[in-house]
Amino acid sequence: MRNSAVLVPVRPNPYSVHIGIGLIERLPALLASRVGARRVVVVADARLSPTLGRRVERSFERAGWGVDAVALPSGEAAKSFSALIGLYGRLLRLKVERRAARVAVGGGAVGD
Repeated sequence: MRNSAVLVPVRPNPYSVHIGIGLIERLPALLASRVGARRVVVVADARLSPTLGRRVERSFERAGWGVDAVALPSGEAAKSFSALIGLYGRLLRLKVERRAARVAVGGGAVGD
């Protein structure tokens, strides 16, 4: 499969979705020019956090980024108000600023 990027033309901030092989290893370089700090919070579905989520974390660690991880409940439970409050509380405790990158790992519920 060839790596490609698809532009999502939403206003006021269009963004690209990258699709392809080896992107986990390239994530730090792809985000470096788009964020103001070399810090990332990896937000992952609880089932994926120890596997795919950890792979994403290690990629950023190898590139010298500060990395924090947050696991959300799997599936629709991630869309609950209590999950949102828990996520915001964790981000506040970690003192995550708006310049830090956030990377969602998992299905639609995590990205939503």
